[in-house]
Amino acid sequence: MQNDAHLRQPIAEQGVYPKPVGSRGVAMVDAEDIAGVVVAELRRRDAAEEPLPREVLEIPGPEALTGGVIAAAWTELPGRMPGWMTHDMRRMSGRFQEDGMTAAFRPAPLAGRGPGRGGAGCRAWVLQEREGVVSCRAGPCAGWRRRRCSAPRALGVAGGACGSAGPPRPMGEVAMPRRWRGAAREMEPDMKFYYSPGACSLGIHVILEEIGKPYEGVVVSLKEQAQMKPEFLAVNPKHKVPTLQREDGSVVTEWPAIALWLAGSNPETALWPAELEAQVRVLELVDYVCGTVHPQAFSRIFGPARFAPSEADHPKVLETGKANAEKYFATLEKGWKGGDWALPSGYSVADAALFFVEYWWVKRLGHQLPPKLAAHLERMLARPAVKRALEAEGLAA
Repeated sequence: MQNDAHLRQPIAEQGVYPKPVGSRGVAMVDAEDIAGVVVAELRRRDAAEEPLPREVLEIPGPEALTGGVIAAAWTELPGRMPGWMTHDMRRMSGRFQEDGMTAAFRPAPLAGRGPGRGGAGCRAWVLQEREGVVSCRAGPCAGWRRRRCSAPRALGVAGGACGSAGPPRPMGEVAMPRRWRGAAREMEPDMKFYYSPGACSLGIHVILEEIGKPYEGVVVSLKEQAQMKPEFLAVNPKHKVPTLQREDGSVVTEWPAIALWLAGSNPETALWPAELEAQVRVLELVDYVCGTVHPQAFSRIFGPARFAPSEADHPKVLETGKANAEKYFATLEKGWKGGDWALPSGYSVADAALFFVEYWWVKRLGHQLPPKLAAHLERMLARPAVKRALEAEGLAA
């Protein structure tokens, strides 16, 4: 269920979950029950002599979550809802409103047993094709085709991404007609976004959240040198974040290129302006941030050893980086031509680029920005997409 920041006060102070759940509640269903019903129904339809009509099956669980129970659960972990879950909730709620739920029959006649207890350690589904058989199990496993994971998959971290030791009880392999396997593949996330928390990839994270399409976040910890591990080098030999793997498996690298592709392939978001002059100004600002402000100021501040082998010279490198940052921010302040946003054409990927260096300067280093940039940072921090990106990376707003 939703766990947005605006729900925190009624949950924490009144113990109320302010959504239309009610005293009757909603039933949780074990993934194994769903799989058993799906397999049995697919077999029935596959064996039919002619196409069967469409049916809506209700698969109830043995117990329900009421508003009070949900409030108690979310009190323990306020504000932790991952971005992909908001997408799932939006899709699920939309289908409930369009189709409703039609009771048909319970899973026992199909699956050969009564319903299990929903959510008892089953956090994710994966599908694996092996020797002509598709098996469905709970819990993530490296190399298996993933349907949906409950948390971003971290490179170099052993075990399942969701921390589950495995399914509550193993589920055996089940035969599935080959013609249904294409549908299983369609369950994969559309994109994979490789990022390091708090790095420049934060700006791309904001753009992804602004767009609102599903993606899988993959943590590449720069502190742990995960960008140099074979798993990531196979994706991006440049060993850099951000990196975006598109739906077709192709990979886009470099901040400006990723931003352009995301905005250009989602024109309805208006993150990339239509007019040529406005496009030039967006690219001009993005290139200044990524090609000058970041490497000439913040790379010195965060990695002085790359500029001076001798540790005795590091303070001078840091001093130069800080002086450069102040000079570059003064240039941006003086040349500010936008209103609320960086450019007169309106909110764009340029604002996401400017945001990550503003965030570094204020939130990570504790310095002050010139007035117009400071106001821009505050407006960015108030955007829901920015809040979601910061929360997903475990960063303070």
